[in-house]
Amino acid sequence: MRERAPTLLYFDAGWEAKAIAAQQELHLDTVYDRRKHWLAEGLASLTDKHRCGVPPKLTGAQREQLRL
Repeated sequence: MRERAPTLLYFDAGWEAKAIAAQQELHLDTVYDRRKHWLAEGLASLTDKHRCGVPPKLTGAQREQLRL
């Protein structure tokens, strides 16, 4: 979230996509994707979405123990 929000703030301030990409050391496509998702989803575009991959190895009980 902290990485995506500044991109949108730069757009709001009137920056061009190329300047934002250079400032944040991002690929230009990434900058445009962030803007596209913002326009489609609003604030929901800032949070991480579920990703596929290896399932967690810890059980719920084990995760709770670590939080204590």
